[in-house]
Amino acid sequence: MLLRSGAQELSYSSTPIFISTPLSSSIHTHTTLSLLFTPSMRHSLSSSLRSLSLFTKSSKSISYFHPHRTPTLFTPTNHLLSFSSSSKPFSSAPYASSTGVEEKWEFGSESNELDVAELKKLASPVVEVKELEELPEQWRRSKIAWLCKELPSHKPATLIRILNAQRKWIAQENAMYIAVHFMRIRENEASFRVYKWMMQQHWYRFDFDFATKLADYMGKERKFTKCREIFNNIINQGCVPSESTFHILTVAYLSSPIQGCLEEACGIFNRMIQFGAYKPRLSLHNSLFKALVSKPGGTSKYYLKQAEFVYHNMVTSGLDVSKNIYAGLIWLHSYQDVIDTERIVALRGEMKQVGVEEEKDVLVSILRAYSKQGDVEEVEKTWLKLLRSDCSLPSQAFVHRMEVYAKVGEPTKSLEVFRAMQGTNSTNVVAYHKIIEVMCEAQEIEIAESLVNDFVKSGMKPLIPAYVELMNMYLKLNLHEKLEAIFTQYLEKCQPNRAVFNIYLESLVRLGNHNKAMEIFNQMYSNGAIGVNSRSCNTILSGYLSSGQYIEAEKIYDLMCLKKYDIDPSLMEKLDFVLSLSRKSFKKPTSLKLNQFWPKGRPVIPKLIHRWLSPRVLAYWYMYGGYRTSSGDILLKLKGGTREDVEKIVMVLKAKSLDCRVKRKGRVFWIGFLGSNSVWFWKLTELYILDDLRELLRADVQDLGNDGAEIQDINFDSGSDSDEKASDGSDNENE
Repeated sequence: MLLRSGAQELSYSSTPIFISTPLSSSIHTHTTLSLLFTPSMRHSLSSSLRSLSLFTKSSKSISYFHPHRTPTLFTPTNHLLSFSSSSKPFSSAPYASSTGVEEKWEFGSESNELDVAELKKLASPVVEVKELEELPEQWRRSKIAWLCKELPSHKPATLIRILNAQRKWIAQENAMYIAVHFMRIRENEASFRVYKWMMQQHWYRFDFDFATKLADYMGKERKFTKCREIFNNIINQGCVPSESTFHILTVAYLSSPIQGCLEEACGIFNRMIQFGAYKPRLSLHNSLFKALVSKPGGTSKYYLKQAEFVYHNMVTSGLDVSKNIYAGLIWLHSYQDVIDTERIVALRGEMKQVGVEEEKDVLVSILRAYSKQGDVEEVEKTWLKLLRSDCSLPSQAFVHRMEVYAKVGEPTKSLEVFRAMQGTNSTNVVAYHKIIEVMCEAQEIEIAESLVNDFVKSGMKPLIPAYVELMNMYLKLNLHEKLEAIFTQYLEKCQPNRAVFNIYLESLVRLGNHNKAMEIFNQMYSNGAIGVNSRSCNTILSGYLSSGQYIEAEKIYDLMCLKKYDIDPSLMEKLDFVLSLSRKSFKKPTSLKLNQFWPKGRPVIPKLIHRWLSPRVLAYWYMYGGYRTSSGDILLKLKGGTREDVEKIVMVLKAKSLDCRVKRKGRVFWIGFLGSNSVWFWKLTELYILDDLRELLRADVQDLGNDGAEIQDINFDSGSDSDEKASDGSDNENE
């Protein structure tokens, strides 16, 4: 019996069906007669084909579509029957080019409107397996039939156990029959699991047609991870995936909202052209380009190079470039940090050459691009085009005009544009933010204050950007009383924000109000909704250093080392002086008892180790039992501890933002801080290192003597002993 993997009968749609009958028995040449069947004849033809398939049991094959040849059925009388498939294609059909409507993809929809030539390009290869009736052993036929019925109903682990129990007798052709059967009945997950199990068997031989068919089915179900796995297997076997697999995998990635899938889609599309030497369809170009420009401008601007590649391939392939492609490219260029005006001019020229008019969205993008460059002439010329068009004036156009006049130092004209915008009743949040920013940068105090008051009264949100601009202006002009007043108003109307608190903190430090500054900093640090950053710490550190509060300055320094914040270079000289004073105090004799690690003369790990691993304790540990390797890495030696103790220490260190690796050699554990982690460890402990040991421990190369021989064969690259348990787990597939 002849079975088709799509599990579909011949369609009764409007797709034409061709029959070719050889008129000569010559094996070298024969004449073919092609007959086109009308819709009224299809029902009887379908019935005849069913009868024919029942009659041709001797062929014993399951046929699939091949991308390079027409699917065929061979009858015992050597008549060749050729027909077009009615299997539903994966993408939506493009609109007729004569209508001038943009080609459009609707993911998840299916269509039957592809012509025969296009269907051949996306069709999967032929997979041939033996029928059950062809197998000589009755017991083998029974077992295969039982597996075909039983496996889909089981969970993955049970399915694998059942297959493992068949290892003694099952062969590749048997397993492939089961997998093909599952594809035919739409149990593609079960088919994939059988495929994965087959790959682990000693008798497995790679079958390109089978792998391609399975990859296409997984991609059609949007299982892009499994489809990509098979795709990679095909490449690892030294084969080039078929065009259908490239196409389907690209669309599967595009249909997923998961982060990173768009980048993967771009990579597959590029390899389809460069590695596979295929020519993607116009609909795939349009679909990928639409995805590239569907994100906000600040994000999409990073896809400019890929968008240009898509456009270039469309042009070189002779495909129709719609007006949305031109508009999207200019839109992407307008969001770049450095505007390529020559490229924008070239694109506009190409649009004019093919008869595409510059509509509102294109003109707004041009306004954005030239406003960034401060080109008033081009902005005004584009503005006049907008005025002459029948479309309503978009609010972005007003904003870009305000921006260009601010760039050339004419804030009053920016204000005139804003007032004109108010006259059209189209003022929005973005316009208010822009004009307040312009007036604050121009230090027009009264105008800026009036605009902020109007903005607050309008009820528009968010207010925070307006408060930030106004407070920054007050800070530059040293208007600290006004800054505090506006900060109080901000607290009444908005949620806490770190940027606003940072400005107020800096104002307090400049005023010398260090007690209030300490209170605000502690509020920021304790409130998770606000938090502190590098600017906050540098601001309060400068206040402590200028006021002589050196102990508090050391605490902030330790916090910055712990958080890995960069210290302002202007503070380094005074900070070094303060730290040098505290280091001298360590030379005084102190009574140090290590009972907080050495009871009864035996090294142990305290149960409350997480309370004791302070920067000072780490420094003592480093001086007592630590080494610095020739490569600059830092190693800490640990005796008398168990694996659980070491894991507890590693967790404490990670909580302090110190990543480390652990290796065991005999009864000794070595904790290694490699690369940049050794630098942060040194910054954290340097304050407590004795002067006599500082140069020795800081040196890149040191004579370790006999102790050095002990650590020479410690290789952290082979993995960390502390990670062995975690490595046993496996990640779940997320699709």
